[in-house]
Amino acid sequence: RAIGSIVEYSSPFYIVGGNGGKPTEWQTMAMAGTSFVHSPRRSSPQMYRMYALEAATVSVLKNGVLEATQEVSAHTYETITGEYTGYVMSFSSTGSILLASFSSSNYDYLPIPPA
Repeated sequence: RAIGSIVEYSSPFYIVGGNGGKPTEWQTMAMAGTSFVHSPRRSSPQMYRMYALEAATVSVLKNGVLEATQEVSAHTYETITGEYTGYVMSFSSTGSILLASFSSSNYDYLPIPPA
């Protein structure tokens, strides 16, 4: 397909491309949700970026214990950073969000699908 082609699928997918010489994955709105679970395995600190499709309050649990609560305005993103490697991270949102993780220095960007 030519660059810029519109592609439609009936199931979630993401797009892989280049970003400053690094391979990068971009999410589609089909990967939006209100509940996510992830266990990062790369170097700390880990960062999670939450993009809200509508205004949302996101509760973040680390091994089942409340770690943070984050307000995210519609069509904006917020990032939380911490020592999350090896822990089970759970995200519960009042609105639809896209969630991605990455490790120190903005490497290892990973779109997180909804649970």
